[in-house]
Amino acid sequence: MNSRHLPCASWMMDYQLRQFLSENSGIVRFQHRYLLYPRFTTGKAVFTFVFNKPFIEKLEDLPEDTSLLHAIKYHYLNGKYIYEQGGVFF
Repeated sequence: MNSRHLPCASWMMDYQLRQFLSENSGIVRFQHRYLLYPRFTTGKAVFTFVFNKPFIEKLEDLPEDTSLLHAIKYHYLNGKYIYEQGGVFF
């Protein structure tokens, strides 16, 4: 693999985050640096990396301390997921 082509897979790659974040946010700017591609995911990694909780018993108990936490919590409460998309940086 060419060292200039760096693959990444992360919840931060999910385009749905653009519904919650401004174009100037660090996450959206991070997404723009990658060519995104789909990959199989469970849609649960966000709990570990954002909420620091690998297992969630009740979505209602998730914190809402920031606008991102609030948006993700209600995204899941509405039956949606944040997926770990893949991307390649050129």
